Amino acid sequence: MQSVFHLVLFITSILLICVIGIFLYLFQGNTAYANGFSKSSMVCSGLGDYKATLCIGIRPVVLKGGTADNFSIRLELYDDASNRSVFPNATFAISVTKNEYDSILRDTPFLSGIFNTRNGRFTININNSETEKIISSRETILTGLNSSIRTDQVNLTLPLELDSGQYRFQTAAYVNNSEPLYFDSDLQVGDIESKDIVLNRTVNNITIISYYDKITELGFDPTKRTLSWRMPFEYNASKINMKKVNVHQEIIIPDSFLNLTQTGNFNMTMNNNYFESSYFYVDPYSLRNKTIIHYVPNTNTLFDMSYNNSTIYNHLMKFVLFL
Repeated sequence: MQSVFHLVLFITSILLICVIGIFLYLFQGNTAYANGFSKSSMVCSGLGDYKATLCIGIRPVVLKGGTADNFSIRLELYDDASNRSVFPNATFAISVTKNEYDSILRDTPFLSGIFNTRNGRFTININNSETEKIISSRETILTGLNSSIRTDQVNLTLPLELDSGQYRFQTAAYVNNSEPLYFDSDLQVGDIESKDIVLNRTVNNITIISYYDKITELGFDPTKRTLSWRMPFEYNASKINMKKVNVHQEIIIPDSFLNLTQTGNFNMTMNNNYFESSYFYVDPYSLRNKTIIHYVPNTNTLFDMSYNNSTIYNHLMKFVLFL
């Protein structure tokens, strides 16, 4: 009975993820100035002793082609007892870095600044512009932005774009009659990539959605009937153990293409390891004439990979879908 309950719970969770993914796939744009933030879509970090929680979000959460010129960052400081913001005149000092993957993993400064709020909630709307430089240079962004006016949001035109990847927010929140509150948060910005592939002289478009990082080397091998792609991955056991990592992948395939391949069952590998069927879910119903394959590895799988593959795969995760 317990195993049935766990199965139902897993399927329900995947269906919820599916609905969110489809919404992003159908309606995602690169403009992020709408009030699209909700607490459920933000990363929240708590301080048990002070009973305060800081929630941080980035919009868009997945990017077509891996970049966006317009994006927003949202910070909300909550009182755990009342589950609402009761921090008037709170000031946020933030430092944001992005993981970059070369031969070694390194953190690159992305944005920093001090922002004064009226009620503990603050939104930074950024419009990328290389020509209309209200902020004169990239160096100004890295050394820090400052807002002396207490407000709920600020609109900035900067020579800065949002890329898919991992972002670390180190935030000091200054509130009345209290020592600074320090928060450390990790956010993931995903990627949407599409590719036209040819099989039996028929062209079909296949879409991959990664909720973790940028998709690279998306390709199809017609002789092996395999779809493959790569994604940067930080093999960090501490982050995985703290449940800061979500490697959810979606593959959206036209049913006409599946009919060509006469695919009955799907097999998939991650770093040359076949994964259990419980790690993926096939949804043939949510999109008309298309099938969605969700791949959601559990924490234990990622934890094992962080020890066994960190050197072999050099900050890469390799996926192969057999059709």
